[in-house]
Amino acid sequence: MVFRETILKRGSQEVRTKDSVVGNMARASKAIALMFYKGLGPNGMNILVADEKGDTFYAHDAYAALEAVRNNFSHPVGRLLHEAVKTLDREVGDCGKTFCILLGEAVKYAEILREEGVRQANIIAGYGEAIEKSIDLLEEISVKADRSYTAKIVEMVYSRLPLTANEIHTLTRLTLEALEHVMKSNGHLGSLDIDSIRVKNKLGGDISSSFLVRGLVIDKIWPGHIQMPQHISNPRIALLTAPIEIKKSSLKYEYTVSPRDVFQLKQVMDGVAGIYEEACDRLAGVGASVVLSRKELHDLVLEGLARRGIMSAYRFNDEEIEFLSKATGAKPVHDLKSIGPQDLGDAEAARQVRMGADRWIIIDGCKNSSACTIVLRANSFKALKMYERAVIKCLRVVKSFLSDQRVVAGGGAAEIAIATKLRNWALTIGGQKSLPILKFAQCLEKIPLQLAYNSGKDGIEILSQLRTMHMNGSTFYGVSSKGEVRDMLAMDVFEPIKVKKAMMAMLRETLTQLLRIENVVIAKQIKGNVTTR
Repeated sequence: MVFRETILKRGSQEVRTKDSVVGNMARASKAIALMFYKGLGPNGMNILVADEKGDTFYAHDAYAALEAVRNNFSHPVGRLLHEAVKTLDREVGDCGKTFCILLGEAVKYAEILREEGVRQANIIAGYGEAIEKSIDLLEEISVKADRSYTAKIVEMVYSRLPLTANEIHTLTRLTLEALEHVMKSNGHLGSLDIDSIRVKNKLGGDISSSFLVRGLVIDKIWPGHIQMPQHISNPRIALLTAPIEIKKSSLKYEYTVSPRDVFQLKQVMDGVAGIYEEACDRLAGVGASVVLSRKELHDLVLEGLARRGIMSAYRFNDEEIEFLSKATGAKPVHDLKSIGPQDLGDAEAARQVRMGADRWIIIDGCKNSSACTIVLRANSFKALKMYERAVIKCLRVVKSFLSDQRVVAGGGAAEIAIATKLRNWALTIGGQKSLPILKFAQCLEKIPLQLAYNSGKDGIEILSQLRTMHMNGSTFYGVSSKGEVRDMLAMDVFEPIKVKKAMMAMLRETLTQLLRIENVVIAKQIKGNVTTR
């Protein structure tokens, strides 16, 4: 504790001895892994999470659960795991729980190996070689797929979530329709631009009233004038990033208006109105029939646009402006004086619809025909958020599959196949490095073991059957949703190989970082509002 006593304030913590560091990290990693053991697989339990604001919701994936409590971790390992799961979720959308479970098991066995006298360098090297070999083995046990697997993957992703049969059917239909629209418009199947698919939600109705818009949905609470047109065919769309306004003076002074000044004041107001009318004339002159502005539009501008038959909406952020430009082909205009017909975008129709108490603008048939929007409906805000997370998760998994159209058997079949081959490979290594490889094989077997337990079966018995099947060459056998040993590919249970490889790569990186930690210093927490990095 020399470091703490020398330069750290009272209340800070320091863990320095190697045994304490490894044990401390093992306990923290195991605590996070324990959150997801019983939530693994289609029969897994949900996690009831209460976030910082007091809102409660059901979480079925690792990212949603860790994101809600990210600022309440008392151990640095918790934050490291949250960042790793966050990155994994953004890249491939799945395998967050598997990652946490494998990491917790690996760090636990690292502590056991150290107590048995295995050097730390050999533990790190052994784990690294085991994971590298596992990635290579994924290539060997993978199966080439085609576009027809997309529908199966979508249905499989939703079936693993806490959704009813009606919810799964509706979300699957909407997702497949959106994917078909985007891929048909792009003309190639090798990749998927999921940014072309937007997800909007609106409270009210139920999941069956959700629908797909083959275009854009503008759900702003600041639409244009109440008297603007309800429907426009073949609209020309203008995107404004600069405000249409008269800048106020920075000088602060008080003045009184006498009766003789009323006429002059009216002239000033008429001049301001004339400037706004000139702006409306300029927009109408270039042929704009829909005006979307980043900044707020003055009431006189909204009224002037409505009189000219122009639909309008305002208050868009930079991301929305970029998406609107990409979808419609309109160029963002920074100076209204320089706008021309070449800056306008095109679409087939623009219409105004009533969604509950709000007015939405829907733009159908954009110039970039791949743009579409999934509108989700539900009776509760929690259900809406759950549906939205499910759709985004599914789209990311499908994107991973389309970028590498190979799959591996699910239900723990890939893990038990790799574990079986790792054991045989470890016998050829020899030395202390073989021990972490054997332990990593045990970590992988935890996945089918826990799937069997969550299905209500005897995990040890199921694991023994799987070992026998895989030693005899049946590499596609895993644990079904009923807890039975079945051929997973024959049951259409599989996972994209890119998802598994990304999870393994993240596991190798995070595990190496944790095992190389020599000293843990936890600063004294400062009360009050603190900016964190």
